[in-house]
Amino acid sequence: MSFLLAQSTAMKSKLSPPATLGSMAVFGRRIIVWCPGCGHQVEPDLDELVERYGAAITELDGRSGFAVPGAAGPDINMVLTGARS
Repeated sequence: MSFLLAQSTAMKSKLSPPATLGSMAVFGRRIIVWCPGCGHQVEPDLDELVERYGAAITELDGRSGFAVPGAAGPDINMVLTGARS
């Protein structure tokens, strides 16, 4: 049992660096953002986000001025996902 535990611990990989807006745009990824208060959801254009916030940014939130148009408030939730099929 300890051999399996030691083996699985040794096989763990290092954490990847966080995704940036630029890397997501290059690889065709998407961001889906929604308001937890009202459920309003948008899928912003990554090229526009890169132009507005810069390619190196790794985090968007209400404090950076990012908001969901038509939402009930400034709080947002988001998920980073793969390319549309």
